[in-house]
Amino acid sequence: MAPTTKHAGQRAVIAVIGHRNAGKSTLVNSIIGQDVSIVSDTPGTTTDAVGKAYELLPAGPVTIYDTAGLDDEGELGEKRIKAAEKIINRADLILYVVGKDGLDGIVEEEIRKLQLENRCFIPVFNFADTYEPDKYTRAVTQLYGGMRVSAKTGAGVEELRKKMEFTILNVIQTILLKKCSKKRKFHFL
Repeated sequence: MAPTTKHAGQRAVIAVIGHRNAGKSTLVNSIIGQDVSIVSDTPGTTTDAVGKAYELLPAGPVTIYDTAGLDDEGELGEKRIKAAEKIINRADLILYVVGKDGLDGIVEEEIRKLQLENRCFIPVFNFADTYEPDKYTRAVTQLYGGMRVSAKTGAGVEELRKKMEFTILNVIQTILLKKCSKKRKFHFL
């Protein structure tokens, strides 16, 4: 089996991020097929990052982290955001979940920042079962290679999982190529 991250023997890290009540926990549960994250309509239910080991075949072992909302409030909220940022900084792949409120200036800026930082990410537009995207949302989805899903019903989740597999395999290939290019060249005589 090929190594899956920067360090052989470690799992690739997938961070599921977004604002409160975007459906991050429901999406994690839907991807994994287990109820590992608590789901509630109450904003701020996820307080600490929840990591779950998972086999994302054929890419291999990964750890998927469900994080607190990036728009959390108050002193405790700031600590939760900082904890989420630590996971984001370790992530090999980021799933940025956009909730039913859709795109606003803040969400769009956060997505743009991921692109500017050359981060590996997939925008995931959740609640596909409850609304049709407007022209602008469709354009942003296409621009960033996003996916529309309904974490609640499972619609689009299998396609997202396949895109995650493909993306993680590309990350692994890129890492291995960088490692190979850094090795010293061997010369006979």
